[in-house]
Amino acid sequence: MSKWRHARTLLVLAFLLPGFSRLQATPLKSQKTQETPEVLLAQAATAERNQEWEKALENYLKGFLAGRQTPEVRERIRVCQQRLAQAQRHRDAALQEYLTSLPAADAFNLYSEVLDRLNVLYVDREKVRPEQLFRTSWEELDRALQSPTFRRLHLGTATDSQIAAARKLLQDFCTTKTPKTIREMRTTTQQLVRALQSKLEITNASVVVFELLCGASNSLDEHSLYLSQFQTAMTTDSMMLETVQDVSMLSMKDGVGYIKVTAFTDRTPGELDDAIQQLRDQGLRSLVLDLRGNAGGNFLAGVQVARRFLSSGIIVSTQSRVSEFSNRVFSSESGMMALDVPMVLLVDSKTMSSAEIVASALKEQNRATVIGMPTFGKGVVQYPFKLSAADVPEMEGSMQQSRSGTLVITIAKVLTARGTPIHGQGVLPDVVESDNNRQIAIALERAIALARMR
Repeated sequence: MSKWRHARTLLVLAFLLPGFSRLQATPLKSQKTQETPEVLLAQAATAERNQEWEKALENYLKGFLAGRQTPEVRERIRVCQQRLAQAQRHRDAALQEYLTSLPAADAFNLYSEVLDRLNVLYVDREKVRPEQLFRTSWEELDRALQSPTFRRLHLGTATDSQIAAARKLLQDFCTTKTPKTIREMRTTTQQLVRALQSKLEITNASVVVFELLCGASNSLDEHSLYLSQFQTAMTTDSMMLETVQDVSMLSMKDGVGYIKVTAFTDRTPGELDDAIQQLRDQGLRSLVLDLRGNAGGNFLAGVQVARRFLSSGIIVSTQSRVSEFSNRVFSSESGMMALDVPMVLLVDSKTMSSAEIVASALKEQNRATVIGMPTFGKGVVQYPFKLSAADVPEMEGSMQQSRSGTLVITIAKVLTARGTPIHGQGVLPDVVESDNNRQIAIALERAIALARMR
């Protein structure tokens, strides 16, 4: 597990939630003046009823970011994300062609590998009990049987009455079966697939098994999901982008510096060191750190950034079934190496994940005045596990063909230094202000006052 300390690709919600990256560029002020949360959520509910999943997801996200940060809205986001992922894979010609040629034995092996990973590694043991995973699996398959695209691709000769009979068989079978172990779940699933093949004359069971696999993977939370070999979670190019993209002096006279951090990768701590030194050379006396719109990224990079500003004390703690994060406390022992100038921190509803770790640590240790809007509330850690059960064995003179995909699993919950969960709650600013320009103005005013007190 020590390899996670150097992981380059802890996935961020900007990738996992389709449409979120587009919202990043939408000023919060224009959202509030043009579309109220009530209107956005009503539009989302209408789109959801019409099965317009992308539109529904985008409007639920907008409503959430505009102030309706409730568990109910988060659940609608999760549901729409799962429905959209299903619709997208049914439209993915390359994926569907791959599935029709995938041997059923390989599909079952891949499904078993996913179940084993989830059962052992997912942060919430209750959500991955075999009977729970079995239920979410067959519910996904039931939705596929109702999908016109899935029916056209794989059930072309089936009549409406045959589909209805298959759905009833599915529901009757699954409500009477309660597998208690992963091995028992695999056996029960094989029985189910054989029964459906007979009922619908499905020639290749892999398309059915794949729906079951995605049902188990994508129903747990907004962040855990299965990625096929045709999808990519984070490109090498994106990892090479600078994450500290704006370094300047807001007031040369008072020595007020400004740093904008747009994401967290393993490059971010070093980039931040360079930025701080640049400002020090210009007479830095107080600092405005801007984390607005920062969707997070690498967990450990967030911890390392917090250590740049905290001489001591707890930064964050984690709860997990994985040893690397099991009841783990991450602290700072930077001492005199930590930056000691007064700080103001800017956050908004798009500040997430690792950025929230930094914000909560600086706030709870009274290290910075936090200005802006409540943060998103993504207080969990994911890791992408490369699967192998369906890979083609290596042949002499050629490399092994990887075709199993990747399973992204939520492996840890994150708590603030005071033991408060970040997930679903976020960080509340000391000064709540929704207008972007006013946020900067207030931050500059506070930073000048702090610099003059030194």
